[in-house]
Amino acid sequence: MKEFGEHYRRGLGMSARNNALAYGYSVTATASFGMLAHTAGPMSILRIFMFVVGSGIAFAG
Repeated sequence: MKEFGEHYRRGLGMSARNNALAYGYSVTATASFGMLAHTAGPMSILRIFMFVVGSGIAFAG
């Protein structure tokens, strides 16, 4: 059982390290979109698409 716990802990640590950027992107994009939707009012499909593309470009570079 000890071997399973060590293996699980190592795997969890690797998963957290490898997915940290994606998690950060998701949290930042969601929070930013929420703020924008609250301050700018109703969104059109084009504005939502532009926001998604813009936030993706910001994290890709």
